[in-house]
Amino acid sequence: MGGDGVKKIPMPRMAAIGAPGAAPAQKGRPRALTEPEIAEAQKLYWEECMPVRAIADALSVSHMTIWRAVCVPSAASGQEN
Repeated sequence: MGGDGVKKIPMPRMAAIGAPGAAPAQKGRPRALTEPEIAEAQKLYWEECMPVRAIADALSVSHMTIWRAVCVPSAASGQEN
């Protein structure tokens, strides 16, 4: 009665990810702009009225990256809603 002919295959144990208490590894894609670059982009956009595409060309990123940094408050500060 104990053996129904089905062989159980042991599952491998998952290795611990990082040491306990250590900072977690970065997940996802790295940011295209650093905090000082975001501040510079915001200054150029809001104070000097520079077009988004011109700022993007100056910082070698896409215009959408600049748009998110200067016009979407949660993206610039790294907060999620």
